[in-house]
This record gives sequence, structure tokens and C-alpha cells, in this order.
Amino acid sequence: MFGKNKVYFAGTYPACFESKKKYDEWKDACRVSNSSPIAWVCSDCTPDFQHKMIGEGRCENSHISFRMFGKGPDRGIEGYLESKK
Repeated sequence: MFGKNKVYFAGTYPACFESKKKYDEWKDACRVSNSSPIAWVCSDCTPDFQHKMIGEGRCENSHISFRMFGKGPDRGIEGYLESKK
């Protein structure tokens, strides 16, 4: 069992990606878009995709929660780890 406030990936890439190539493409897209260095795979997930990956046994961090951010056309959803209290 992994801690609620940690993210864990068992292999060389997260199991939710179809292949290492797809994971590398995601990382390249982050670099090209100048995403923050703290951007990480689970923050880019969605509740629907997480549910699908849980069903397929491919979500390694099912403890990730989701929240809305922004307003209007800039509104989005992100995965996050709840802070320890």
C-alpha cells in the first residue's frame, strides 16, 4: 500500500500510458508547452480516464483527487494530492 500523499509508478513509465513511447511524447509536449517543472502525469489526468484505468488495473495512484480551476473558457480540471493535515 502506498501513502496517500505520494505518487508511485512501478515501471519505467506510468501504467496508464499505452507505451514508453507515448509517455515520452507526453513529456516532450510538456517541454514544448513550457509546462511548469512541477507538472506531472496525475495532474494531467481526468476523473473519467482515472476511472477507466482503475477498471483496467492500470491506475497506480487511485488516491488522486480532482478539482476545478479557472473561470470561463480557461476553466479546467486537474488531479492533485491532498496535503497532510
